[in-house]
Amino acid sequence: LKRWTAFWTWQLSVRLAGGPGRCRGYLEVSYNGTWGRVCATGTSTDTGTAVCRQLGCGHRGWLSAVPTQQPSLAWLAWVGCEDGARSLWGCPSAPWHLQSCGTGGYAKVECEEDGDGTSEGRTTPYPEGATSTGSSARACIPQRRLAGIPLPSLPACVPTGVPSRIALSSWPWGLSRALPGTLVTAMDPSDFPRSP
Repeated sequence: LKRWTAFWTWQLSVRLAGGPGRCRGYLEVSYNGTWGRVCATGTSTDTGTAVCRQLGCGHRGWLSAVPTQQPSLAWLAWVGCEDGARSLWGCPSAPWHLQSCGTGGYAKVECEEDGDGTSEGRTTPYPEGATSTGSSARACIPQRRLAGIPLPSLPACVPTGVPSRIALSSWPWGLSRALPGTLVTAMDPSDFPRSP
């Protein structure tokens, strides 16, 4: 009897786009080359701080909701980073799928630094309109066949030499390599999001 382990790798990226500097803008994620925004609905204010840390834009960030004025693809909503999170990839969220953000708007992040260690002149603790939209403990990606191991425990790999505005992460689905002593004998790729 032979045992086998299935491996799937997805390319995930995060960036702040459309802002006046490289550390301010709409929170966007890319899944297999398709960029989409993150909905503000249910997204915790600590998510802004986690993204700023991940992108090398300081240790503090502010999240605000920006009303949707024109349709744009969104991959995520209900992102629930907690205090101390250092990366978006370790935070729970609603399952990934292309969606419209509706009246909740898009998540916009403003970081305390511009990425080179200097302050961007913030004088108030929160940008105008910043609100807490709550948080929700949900799976980052559907995980019915991941042997009961929650995805936030998997490592995110940030390649060296990548500009700090875009942090790349490759999710290794071969859990036996990621977590020694764990054997995964079957995983269903239909549980995971697909690019359009």
